[in-house]
Amino acid sequence: MKMEGKRKAQKIRFSKDSLTTYTDVKGKSSLMFFSYGCNLHCYGCHVYNDLNKEVPDNSIGTEEVLKEIGQAEGLAEAVIFSGGEFLIYSAEEIEDFLIEVKKIFSGLIIVNTNGTYPAKMKQISYLVDGFYMDIKTPFWGMRSYSYLETSLFRGIYGVDYSEELVARMSESMLILAHRGKEYDRTRTVDYPILPQLELEDIIVTTENIGIPHDVNDYVESL
Repeated sequence: MKMEGKRKAQKIRFSKDSLTTYTDVKGKSSLMFFSYGCNLHCYGCHVYNDLNKEVPDNSIGTEEVLKEIGQAEGLAEAVIFSGGEFLIYSAEEIEDFLIEVKKIFSGLIIVNTNGTYPAKMKQISYLVDGFYMDIKTPFWGMRSYSYLETSLFRGIYGVDYSEELVARMSESMLILAHRGKEYDRTRTVDYPILPQLELEDIIVTTENIGIPHDVNDYVESL
């Protein structure tokens, strides 16, 4: 249910450059929007320098995005909110925004996430047709005393390993497993520093808990 009470908005800001894609939601035309800000600094991130710097004057807000989505009704079959990390903003503001999206758009609503905000995923779950969660390492098997494993975590996620962070990402995986929605997926980039054994662990684990999983090729940033 939609939570009532005083809202503390953090003013979601998006890049003015949206993207039309036919591959992110298989078999469907999608309009993708990129929000500013992220709590990670992942290996080879293509958009980190563009989306994690100071928000530029030519960024756009939710009103402009809603206008573009309204114009895409009947043309696009899905809208995707990516980043950065879309869920870095307040859950209340995201919820209010997605409610407005549903009023004007009859297609799918997809949210890309790194999985570090499970509480926000739960709050907006009723508005989202699919969460696409990036699983970059088999974090569930790592322990803080294992230097090699935690240094791999740091090398790929760009932040120090912590049990609290791993617990949040694990909870997000379980949310997807329990939702069982057609358009929920997990994804892993085949990073050059990710050992094949670790990648296989991710594939087997997601298969065992029943979450569809994709392995994406690593593309060097320009």
